[in-house]
Amino acid sequence: MNELNPLEQAVYDLIPRGIENCRKYKDLHSHIDERSFKKIIRALRLKGKVIGAIRGKQGGYFVATNEEERVIATRQFEAQVKDEMAIVSAMKKAELEEIA
Repeated sequence: MNELNPLEQAVYDLIPRGIENCRKYKDLHSHIDERSFKKIIRALRLKGKVIGAIRGKQGGYFVATNEEERVIATRQFEAQVKDEMAIVSAMKKAELEEIA
């Protein structure tokens, strides 16, 4: 597994363990703007950290601590990939419009 840089480690340490402890960005950001925070979360995930994000009022970020939480953390990405592949497939099958 890739080592974390100090900023990644600091953000990773902010994220609560377990879905029951999930917390929203505004409660975690520690003076990091939201765009940068999300980039760091992406980098952490690519380095093998299983960080879930639940949408909605009761949602937030969490580090998965068991297989059930891993499934929840990855489900949204699987759905997104499936949706994007459906778009790619439809676009490949579509008739092109000619420019007059």
